[in-house]
Amino acid sequence: MTLLTVIVSAVVLLKFGLSGTTGMFFVMALAGMVCVALCASGQFITDLKAGYWLGSTPAAQEKVKFIGVIAAAITAGLTIILLAHVYQFGEAAPGDTRQILAAPQASIMKALVVGFMNNQPVAYMLFGIGAMITLVLEMLGKSSMVFALGLYLPLGLTAPVLAGGFMSHLINKRSDKVGGEDGGKIRERGVILASGLMAGGALGGVLGASLKLFHWYREDLITTPFYANDAVSQSVSALMFIGLCLYVWFRSVKKEKV
Repeated sequence: MTLLTVIVSAVVLLKFGLSGTTGMFFVMALAGMVCVALCASGQFITDLKAGYWLGSTPAAQEKVKFIGVIAAAITAGLTIILLAHVYQFGEAAPGDTRQILAAPQASIMKALVVGFMNNQPVAYMLFGIGAMITLVLEMLGKSSMVFALGLYLPLGLTAPVLAGGFMSHLINKRSDKVGGEDGGKIRERGVILASGLMAGGALGGVLGASLKLFHWYREDLITTPFYANDAVSQSVSALMFIGLCLYVWFRSVKKEKV
């Protein structure tokens, strides 16, 4: 929805004569508002359902939601400032030794906005082909989003996503085989574990970036003895990743003690 907002708002603003840096600003402002509204509204629907089960009222939840939105806006803003201070985005600048932070979604938005607002030729045919592929995939009962993510995400991100999808398939099959309430609990435990891993990975990345703000911090402070040996370090990483997958599997299918 955010990418669609970027395309539609860019076309509309161009018709009104806005282009260049000013047009880019308004396009990203509109896309940001739509993205935040979608995220907040989707989350609030889930909160209302959980609040109903717990005996809360919509009025009380709305008050807390406003506080949550303000806190999230402050936290997200500070995190973006932190990452911009520590990393480079996009292409490396001459003389800048900072590490480049991979941001595929942001790169796509940048390519779209810059292309539209600088009056560059727009490949509308490619948009049409993408829309047709999406339609065909949905008619076949396949997820077009998964297909699209696999097209533009780098291999370093798609590999763990593929492993996660395989784990999800196995856990869902076991859940369907067990059936009933126990089967539903297997799926729920898998989702909770996966959500925790995603949140932990994000928090770990922010923590690692924040450490680079201190002058006493050096990369060699956290390197392992075999870090320089590529074969050993890659093998250990692969074994630890396999161990993590096994933990998710056995923890999901483990029967709860009554």
